[in-house]
Amino acid sequence: CITLSIGDGANDVPMIQGAHIGVGIRGKEGSAAVQACDFAISQFMFLRNLMFCHGRRTYKRIATFLCYFMYKSAVLGCSYIIYAHTVNFTGKLTFPEGLDMIFNPLTSTAAIIVFATDADCTDAVALQSPQLYSPGQQRAYMNQP
Repeated sequence: CITLSIGDGANDVPMIQGAHIGVGIRGKEGSAAVQACDFAISQFMFLRNLMFCHGRRTYKRIATFLCYFMYKSAVLGCSYIIYAHTVNFTGKLTFPEGLDMIFNPLTSTAAIIVFATDADCTDAVALQSPQLYSPGQQRAYMNQP
């Protein structure tokens, strides 16, 4: 369960800091909530776009990236096991050391570039189509094959 807290004053700071995601709204009560939050907005009307457009896209990207990362790590681990079995567990290096060091950053950067340019629909369509949020509620993105 992930918690979201939204506050606009100094009395909301403990709640904002205690939640997984804190949103501070700059208001008449000062900027204490904005200084203690993860995301800051200047008006309540911006909260809709933050939650329903940015939040949906971010959840989808993070879930897909985690599935990709787990798959990539499992494939790399299997390649080590197969190679070790092939050379009768003699301790020979499977890949050159330089390739081992750049494998994760290289493959992760490629995935981040792809996910950063991915857009399934515009913000206007996302705000008008509540059915777009059901895969997130059902955790369908975390269970991709």
